[in-house]
Amino acid sequence: MDRVNNGRRNRLIRVERATITTNNYNEEVQTWGPLVSAWARVIFAKGTERREAAQEQAQAAATFIVLANSDTAGISVEDRIVFDGSNWNVTSNIPSEEFNAEREIEAVRDVG
Repeated sequence: MDRVNNGRRNRLIRVERATITTNNYNEEVQTWGPLVSAWARVIFAKGTERREAAQEQAQAAATFIVLANSDTAGISVEDRIVFDGSNWNVTSNIPSEEFNAEREIEAVRDVG
């Protein structure tokens, strides 16, 4: 896990993936486990985006910009980010405009 010297990616995030098992009553139980940790630049939604998110889902939205590699490319909408004491549900993971050097992972904070 590399930290970028220029400080742009200066927040450590943990990405988790759920596994489904069954309990003694044959009910499905979701358990979250670590997938990858990465240094990220966090950009919170502002203005119109924040108001729209609040109206639609009462959730905060953010973009987590991480170094592109095989681990971060594999993050999906089934995963979540643990950041700043909250769980953030991943909504997309796309290559950045910087020649695929980074990934832009959009997520909304889980309020449930």
